[in-house]
Amino acid sequence: MLILSERDMRACFSMADAIDAADEAFRAVSKQVAVVPLRTVAELSDVSGQLISMPGYVPAQKGTAEDGKTDTDAALGVKVLGFFESNRARGLPTIPATMLLLDPTTGVASALLNGTYLTQLRTAAASGIATKLLAREDARIGALIGAGGQAACQLEALLAARDLEEVRVADARPGAAAALVDALQESLGETYGATLVACDSVKACVENADVITAVTTAVDPVLEVDWLKPGVHVNGVGSYTPEMHELPGALFADAAVCALDSRDAVLSEDGEIIDALEQGLLAPDDLCEIGEISLGYTKGRTSASEITVFKTVGVAAEDLVTAARIVAAAQAQGIGVEVEM
Repeated sequence: MLILSERDMRACFSMADAIDAADEAFRAVSKQVAVVPLRTVAELSDVSGQLISMPGYVPAQKGTAEDGKTDTDAALGVKVLGFFESNRARGLPTIPATMLLLDPTTGVASALLNGTYLTQLRTAAASGIATKLLAREDARIGALIGAGGQAACQLEALLAARDLEEVRVADARPGAAAALVDALQESLGETYGATLVACDSVKACVENADVITAVTTAVDPVLEVDWLKPGVHVNGVGSYTPEMHELPGALFADAAVCALDSRDAVLSEDGEIIDALEQGLLAPDDLCEIGEISLGYTKGRTSASEITVFKTVGVAAEDLVTAARIVAAAQAQGIGVEVEM
């Protein structure tokens, strides 16, 4: 069995690679060939945490010259993760995770990956492919709301998806946005040719921004529609339970396109979309999947002034496709540690 650390994964797999993997995963979801049961959540009330299991299977896919996709192998496995808010004070990830890949023919364990980094990478890549498909081509200003554990990857996804000149960062915790900007200006800002700016408020962060990613654990909306410019694209990443509401309902009502990673997952887990539907701000027919846009089943942006939104709660297909591609890249480059079980 191959074991891959975060360092190993970074050494053989780029954000551009991850965005391409996310596209494949979402296409499989929208073609209804991926077997991705809803996640199982065990509430750990005595430690204020959650244990989450995400199994799944994505069959081999045939690429076509028409869409520029190559053939891909099948992927089978399960990701086990948790949510422990108190980990931040311990200097640990708030969402620790482990990814186990299995041989899709025999079910024998074949690889074990750092699931914490995998989650950060594939979640950001989801925002990346949505930004590539829905944001204006001339987008130049990005905004990131939330400077926590997923922020670095989310920031890179924005930069990889569009040729941004500036990315602003805001966070509710004093000093968090500035710390993130200081840590990433050289490694990401200079690499992609963008200036990173820490903002004192979310309003200052998102005003005149062309593309926005929100990645927080907020239970109440972190922005107001009046702060947004026409033509903006918004990625809603942080909310993944019925109780969480990172984006305002009015945003979904104003959006010309409201794309989801998975209808089944979002309609079961995301409080923002569930409430918007119940309040009549959205109709079921207003929703589409990002994979449907990629496949050409439905339209994306049709004008420069339209507001577009992407809502993701995460699906196992993303983990499976990304992990399988990382393992293939690592094996090709001789990276990782092989052990016998």
